[in-house]
Amino acid sequence: MANVRTACGVLRICVIHRPSPDTQCMVVMRSICSPEPILFTLFQRISTTFELAQKLDFDVRFDKLGIDRDLKSLEHLEADHQLAELQVISPLLERIANDNGIMNIARQRARRLIEKSRPQS
Repeated sequence: MANVRTACGVLRICVIHRPSPDTQCMVVMRSICSPEPILFTLFQRISTTFELAQKLDFDVRFDKLGIDRDLKSLEHLEADHQLAELQVISPLLERIANDNGIMNIARQRARRLIEKSRPQS
């Protein structure tokens, strides 16, 4: 962990190494300034969405039983408003929803996420 001085105070940088096939390491930056900048939160939510989409894509190709677990994580994070730009991964969700080789419960979760990703009118 490292602390870096910035204009509004101290920025704490923490590098977490995760042994997974998808990601070598993750950098978490937290500002001690209050409140956290809106852009930082938005980018964090977008990053979370893309990381889970990458994991979901991996599972679609190599671990069909893990798809439901990943979609459940996406649903929980979406309910907690920790995801952003869910419509970007709609093509992947559509592919899952239309694939008869994937468990029905996972396909239903994908359909629910597709509905949530559509713009509200």
